[in-house]
Amino acid sequence: VGWAVVYRFFSFRVVRNARSARTSKKPARESSASHIAYTPANSDSSLQARLGALVSATRIELRTYLRSKPFLALTVLWAGLATSEIASSVDGGEYGSSLYPTSGLVMAAIQPSLLLLGLVIIIYYSAEILWRERAIGMSGIIHATPASSSTFVVSKWIALCSLVAVLVGTGTIVAIAFQLTHDYSANDWRAVAGFAWFGGAPLLVFAMAAVLIQTVTPNKYVGLLIVLILGVLLRGADFTGLEHRLWRFGS
Repeated sequence: VGWAVVYRFFSFRVVRNARSARTSKKPARESSASHIAYTPANSDSSLQARLGALVSATRIELRTYLRSKPFLALTVLWAGLATSEIASSVDGGEYGSSLYPTSGLVMAAIQPSLLLLGLVIIIYYSAEILWRERAIGMSGIIHATPASSSTFVVSKWIALCSLVAVLVGTGTIVAIAFQLTHDYSANDWRAVAGFAWFGGAPLLVFAMAAVLIQTVTPNKYVGLLIVLILGVLLRGADFTGLEHRLWRFGS
């Protein structure tokens, strides 16, 4: 009796007809869509368009990493380390005597620390910047855009260079502030320019090599290892027996 009641009041003929009607309409939609012709979009390849794409990509990279909390914390730690290095060089004279905080003295005190910290930041951030799109699955969408791959590579190198520039600028500001607080205002701007060049230029060249390595390597951590080895050769070639200057990339 129960099966008879179910069969009487719950007939599935309407659902079956609706389903067949939906299936019958699908070929019509597919056939109508198949008649739409594909028309490729024309991309602007002028110099102005390329520069605009480079500026836009660089702005995104700078906004992502310069404002990040880890890099801001590293900048603050670098300012404290630079102050400590300068204070130990100025106040560490014989028999507790102090030296004049000249520009050459304070800049030479923080240059080794700048090179070491800059190498560490480039090694880490080169992997993060170059593999960010591939890690989140956005590389296919970016490569489908009309912008060339060189635009994104150059923008990432500029982002690394901006990190180095922030380190150099922070060290310079700390050094000048230390001089002013110790009543020494005779700043030698040639020494400051020499610190910026000899401290920043090797890091910029190393950042270029790191971008190249991370671009061509098929794995993030393999590229990280290669960049680390290159950084060891740049920093400690004497300890590895490679004393010739040609082995010291970017020095």
